[in-house]
Amino acid sequence: MCVTYDETISMYKSHRGEDCVSWFVNELYDLMHRAKTIFDKNETMAEFTSNVKWKKFRDATHCYICERLFEKGDLRVRDHYHLTGCYRGPAHSRCNLH
Repeated sequence: MCVTYDETISMYKSHRGEDCVSWFVNELYDLMHRAKTIFDKNETMAEFTSNVKWKKFRDATHCYICERLFEKGDLRVRDHYHLTGCYRGPAHSRCNLH
């Protein structure tokens, strides 16, 4: 199973006091750096290790992104989540790029 959400980024914090504005700005700054570290990742998708997965990909009739049929000549790609490398589904190349 692929994990596509990291709960560590959603920890709620609060602060009261005269320095609450500077505390908040520092929290935003720290959050920005944590988010940048996470989103700078670009995990390579794991290779399909079973013939079943390859057959399911080749036999797919619809793009999982736009849900339209694959037409003759469409370039079909294996879309994946770039933060974890998890395969999401077969997609038109143009859908994957957008």
